[in-house]
Amino acid sequence: MSKSIPLFSLVFCLVLISGCIGPQATSERGIVIENFLSNPSEMYSGEHFDLQLMIRNTGSVDARNVRFDLFNIGATYADKGLEISCKPECAEVIERLLAPDPHAGTTGESKTCIWKCSTPEDIPRNAKITFNPNIRVFYDYEGNIVKSVTIVSEDELKSTQVQGKPLPSETTSLTGGPIKLGIHVRSPVKYIKDADKVEFPISISIENSGGGVPCYPSCSEPENWDKVFLEMDPQSGINLKDCDVGMFNEVDLWEGRERTVVCDGEISLFSVTGDRWGGINILQKTLKIKATYEYFTDSTTSLTVTGF
Repeated sequence: MSKSIPLFSLVFCLVLISGCIGPQATSERGIVIENFLSNPSEMYSGEHFDLQLMIRNTGSVDARNVRFDLFNIGATYADKGLEISCKPECAEVIERLLAPDPHAGTTGESKTCIWKCSTPEDIPRNAKITFNPNIRVFYDYEGNIVKSVTIVSEDELKSTQVQGKPLPSETTSLTGGPIKLGIHVRSPVKYIKDADKVEFPISISIENSGGGVPCYPSCSEPENWDKVFLEMDPQSGINLKDCDVGMFNEVDLWEGRERTVVCDGEISLFSVTGDRWGGINILQKTLKIKATYEYFTDSTTSLTVTGF
């Protein structure tokens, strides 16, 4: 005879399933370094080895101008500087690295690079020296978010204003990448009937969740680090004014991690044809924000060389 599944077990299974779904969204970090290692990782002086790198685009948009920088290839032993030597492989810029395509069921495009290297020959016999080479991956990226705000009726609008509630809103589109955007519609709502418009506070959150450094206009100079360029789509139906950082401007992230830009949002109650909103039909307006930037992320590996 079949046994029924307790309700608690069903709830527990749903929680587990939800927990598996969640990380998929947070793993969209743009280009990730899936592997960076030395093959082999232990060798003698004067021997050859490979540094192997594998990257993948896990975000929602294609990465552009992907390039690599191999650095920190030296070590010091008895006050003597020693370096591994590597041929300049993977020097060409990758113009485009494709994003995953959920409709086609494909993962993000990957790229493998191998540097042919050799260890120093002048390491003292039986001395062991550890090298920790680093790889830095640069690429151009962007993030977009679209937020819709709805006004149901004039009476509902007045009620929202009196009760101190924010206008109903919904995120309709959001791209995944190393910079996470959020738009938050807040209260109080101010209905200015004589001017046929509605005003309310809006905050735009910018979070660096990719584990690397965003730059604008490029990462070539350290003074450009921890910055993104923020802009609003001119076709947006919500106007932004009095922002503490103006649109179409670079934004500094606090300690490279986050920043919130606060603005006053404004919705006109006139249609594009010049007719006033009748207060009967639902009025829906959207706001689209885009952040553009260059980004870099690092990884390190380790190899031990014994003098021969």
